[in-house]
Amino acid sequence: MQGDVSGEAAWVTASGDPPVLLLAGSLHTAEAMRRIAANRSLPIATRTGPDAAALLSAALESSARILALVQEVSCDGAALCAALGAARRAGRIVVLLPADGSVSQSGRMLLAAEGAILVAAHRELLDTALFAASLARTGLPAGPRVAIMTGGGGGGVIAADLCGAAGLEVPPLSEATRATLAPLVPAIASTANPVDLTPEAFNEKTYDRFPRILDIVADDPGVDAIFLPTTFNAPRGEAVAAQLLAEFHARAPKPVLIAAGTPPAMLPVFARFGVAPIADIAAAAATLGKLVARARLAPSLMRSGGIAAPWKARDLSARLAEAGFACTPESVAADGRVLPLALSGWREDGFGALVALGAGGVAGRVLEEQVIAPAPLDDDAALALLERSRAVAQVARLEPSLDRPALARAVAGFSRLVAGAPWPRFRLRLDPVLAGAGAPRVPDARLSLAPEEC
Repeated sequence: MQGDVSGEAAWVTASGDPPVLLLAGSLHTAEAMRRIAANRSLPIATRTGPDAAALLSAALESSARILALVQEVSCDGAALCAALGAARRAGRIVVLLPADGSVSQSGRMLLAAEGAILVAAHRELLDTALFAASLARTGLPAGPRVAIMTGGGGGGVIAADLCGAAGLEVPPLSEATRATLAPLVPAIASTANPVDLTPEAFNEKTYDRFPRILDIVADDPGVDAIFLPTTFNAPRGEAVAAQLLAEFHARAPKPVLIAAGTPPAMLPVFARFGVAPIADIAAAAATLGKLVARARLAPSLMRSGGIAAPWKARDLSARLAEAGFACTPESVAADGRVLPLALSGWREDGFGALVALGAGGVAGRVLEEQVIAPAPLDDDAALALLERSRAVAQVARLEPSLDRPALARAVAGFSRLVAGAPWPRFRLRLDPVLAGAGAPRVPDARLSLAPEEC
């Protein structure tokens, strides 16, 4: 076991490098995490405290690269976002289990945008943190492309479906890779992707070739990670299979995730090599997807230093015109190329003023995609928000004349209005926002106030 020399926390991992710091809200939760880890021969120690943001800030004083955090009570969302931003800038990975019901969907989106890997249960917290720690040598996956290897076709199909649901891709292996594999695998095997070695993978002849087969798949240039939804534990016993897989994990040039119920004889071997298997295949695919999303995260979107705009003009249209929109009474154009956007702004307890951007009109109900940021934003931060939006990317494809700087200036102006709104509870929504050449057009705007604000 390794300990934090500052005395603020203690940690342990299977390999000891990098350290994983597990933070809990209470001693009860800390003990629950210890019991879960003990079932996998992975002893842990935890740090407890009442406030998630304060715990996370204190943890940055340690050398831990992976920070697993349990938020057991409500805390200041803005402070937690600030701590997440600091952790991200310091190169730390934060896995966060929010308190039940304490964080709204928009709050969860904001925490994720600041780098938190959100989980729903203590076991998922440990699985995700320990698997991330096992990637000290390779780092997080460079992309979403996954190679799946199984000893049966059904398992590969299920794993591929689960990867797709997690936002991952299962592309065919290259022709060169498949040609190299052909003389090594059983004649009835499939080398597309998933790679199905069939039950013949477990006979002596194929098993001798297994390390070479694993290496060839891992070297495919079109693959970012290797997903093994089985432990291939025959014909020579569990300990031999564990040694083979652990050695592959130690030399593979890309992340390797083993997802299967791990027999007890394998645990000491995996622990010695720093391998962190995940027993449930669905949970494993979801974990891999979350780490890929974390690796591809856009720059931080914490409040950028923009200045809130006081509501001087009485007319909402005048305020929006000052913000950079062209306010017109026209209806949405019938041109099929036009994909409307939508902007929303409101104030939320714990997080302050927020803005969200996504597809508008009917498209918004179909795509169900939004990006969110704290308000106010300056022009650069607003432009970064646009870069995160799939809806804006679609608009750019349909409308080559899209003026991104003009749209960013309008979004920044909108965020200043939201930040300067005089009501504790309100929602300002622009839907549709028609973006193209010049200032974005707004045919309709709606300001809703809580009953006590009217």
